Amino acid sequence: RRAGDLAMPHANRKDANHKAIREALRKVGALVFDMADMPSAGFDLLVAYRAKLYILEVKASDKQRDDLTANENITRLALKGKGIRYEVVVSIDEAMKAIGAVR
Repeated sequence: RRAGDLAMPHANRKDANHKAIREALRKVGALVFDMADMPSAGFDLLVAYRAKLYILEVKASDKQRDDLTANENITRLALKGKGIRYEVVVSIDEAMKAIGAVR
C-alpha cells in the first residue's frame, strides 16, 4: 500500500478518469491522498506537490463539472471561505495545471 491510499470498508462509485488522473499526478512526483472512498471529505484527491496542498474533485466530463453533491458543495464553500482553492478537474491536463505541474 502507498502513502495516500486509505482503506475504507466500502467504496463509492469513482469517475472513469479518476485512476488515470491519480496515477498521472503520482508520476510527476505528487503525493496523492485518494479520498474518494470517504464521501464525508467532500472531495476526491488531496495532493501535496512542491510544498503546497491542492484539493481536487474529479468529474467524468465537462457536462458533470457543475454537478457537485451537497457535501462536495458544502466543502467547496467552506474551503473557499478560508481562501483555499477547490478545483474540479475532468482530465489529466487540468489536474496538472491545477497543481502547477504544467502551464
